[in-house]
Amino acid sequence: PGFQLADNPNVICEKEKTFSSVLRIASPKLQLWTHYDVMDNVLFQKIGHKRLLVFHPDDVDALYFHGPTSRVIDLDAALHDERFPLFKRAMKN
Repeated sequence: PGFQLADNPNVICEKEKTFSSVLRIASPKLQLWTHYDVMDNVLFQKIGHKRLLVFHPDDVDALYFHGPTSRVIDLDAALHDERFPLFKRAMKN
């Protein structure tokens, strides 16, 4: 059967409004690509630390998206990359 929500009145979401989500299990120093998610997300970091950058929706043009994925891969290097001149604006917000 797989994962199922319990029949519990204290569950925070209605079964009709639930959806499938990706579970990512990562190794140390993994850098995920710049992307956007349509559905809500929850981040759980068990060990160590993680740097998470969230951009304002108004900066979508400065993130060089092609579909749900950005052409900007390394956010720190992109600040000095001539291919992404608008990216500095997104990092300032």
